[in-house]
Amino acid sequence: AERLYAQAYDEVARAGKDLADGKLKNAAKKFARVLEWAESATALDPAYHEAWNLAGYAARKLGNYDKAFAAYGKCLALKPDYAPAREYLGEAWLDVGDPKKAREQLAMLEQLKADEEAKTLRAAIEAYEKAQSAKADTSAAK
Repeated sequence: AERLYAQAYDEVARAGKDLADGKLKNAAKKFARVLEWAESATALDPAYHEAWNLAGYAARKLGNYDKAFAAYGKCLALKPDYAPAREYLGEAWLDVGDPKKAREQLAMLEQLKADEEAKTLRAAIEAYEKAQSAKADTSAAK
């Protein structure tokens, strides 16, 4: 399980580089591999919370939110104080348009004193709200 997880983790970095370079199809292929390997790791070790988190991350990047929410849920059932999963779950809630649930994850991160993850999620929430406000302004101007 650990070997599969390490493989998947390394592939995430390559997928992230592809995203940054605008190579969306290549990134999607890599995230699909990440998801496959992370799911294989969780099949070998169902208590591997980091692998569940990685599966959620890859599923989210692929736009498969049902699978992402399920994987984050399994991760957090195993380790409720796992800050990276809380942060990613908050971002997933923003992706599907539910900032209230994202804020719930932010509150949990603040309780956990997970400053780095809280800072990242807070910035994502602020960016989301700014984008929503700009959309509303554009709609109102029409």
